[in-house]
Amino acid sequence: MMGTERKTMFLSEESKKLTAYHESGHAIVAFNTEGAHPIHKATIMPRGSALGMVAQLPSEDETSISKKQLLARLDVCMGGRVAEELIFGQDHVTTGASSDLHTATELAHYM
Repeated sequence: MMGTERKTMFLSEESKKLTAYHESGHAIVAFNTEGAHPIHKATIMPRGSALGMVAQLPSEDETSISKKQLLARLDVCMGGRVAEELIFGQDHVTTGASSDLHTATELAHYM
C-alpha cells in the first residue's frame, strides 16, 4: 500500500513525536468524521517515502463517491497538518504536510 517498512531508518525522538502527532491527527479526524472510511491501520514506522501512515479501507465496494465522502477525505487529509499546528504552532508545521496538501488539492478538483 505504501511500500515496505524501512526498519533500518533512524528517526530522532523529536521526529517520531512529530510523526505520531501528525498521524494521530489523521486518525482522530477519520474516526470522528461521518462519511470517512474506517481506519485499517495506523503506524509511525517509515514506509516508502512516508514517515508514517493511516490506512483506511471502505467497508464495501465503491462505484462512485459522494460529495459527503469527498469532504470527509479532505478533512482526513488536513487532519495531520492541523494536529501539527495545534501541538507545535503555526510556524512549526513541517513539510510532512505537503503531500497531504497535494492530495487534498487533487480531491478538490473532483468536486
